[in-house]
Amino acid sequence: DLNCGCPSKTVNGSGGGATLLKDPELIYQGAKAMREAVPAHLPVSVKVRLGWDSGEKKFEIADAVQQAGATELVVHG
Repeated sequence: DLNCGCPSKTVNGSGGGATLLKDPELIYQGAKAMREAVPAHLPVSVKVRLGWDSGEKKFEIADAVQQAGATELVVHG
């Protein structure tokens, strides 16, 4: 699970968690690296969250997740 939904200030302060929602290309790179690292029969998921200032990028993010080969996109409310 690539967690792009964590709201923790500590995690976000280091460029992780929900701050990843600002950079669909980085989400793509992370999900692709995970897909290449695990056997094909194992799922790769990306978790995103609602309520973060990323609404305008939601379709870019969904496309990045799909293009990277992730099997699931989980939306955390």
